[in-house]
Amino acid sequence: MKRAIMSDLQVTTAPAAERSVAANLVELFDRPPDQRDGHFRLAGPKDEGVTLTRNIADALRHLVELLAQGRAVAILPADGVLTTGAAAELLNVSRQYLVRLLDEGTIPSFKSGKHRRVRAEDLLAYRSARDARRRTALDELAQLSQAYGGYDGEAAH
Repeated sequence: MKRAIMSDLQVTTAPAAERSVAANLVELFDRPPDQRDGHFRLAGPKDEGVTLTRNIADALRHLVELLAQGRAVAILPADGVLTTGAAAELLNVSRQYLVRLLDEGTIPSFKSGKHRRVRAEDLLAYRSARDARRRTALDELAQLSQAYGGYDGEAAH
């Protein structure tokens, strides 16, 4: 199986002026089936078009929802392979820090010639676990802060 190597992860955002267009698309996708005949159809400039499958419609809805929120979006196949630079960008860390994670075996990697590569699915699994650990730590910190009067409540000694 040939895998695409993403040397430059392409990230897209919607400028503020385009976010309302994305929001309008989300509203179209969210209409009840009885208001849209059960199908989604994408039409071109000359009314040529195609009926979207449910999976494609769901993926497009998710994409335009993120764009409507002003979030940056990158489309990455789960079985794709990334360079260390693209992987670092996806994690929002420096390339040097990512290389350290690879050297430690925290994130699996492999060599393609002289270059190290990272499977997208391994990187996304690491990111999910990292984000879960961060959420847990933040929840614990908030509970401690609240217990010691860091928020508008009384200290619970």
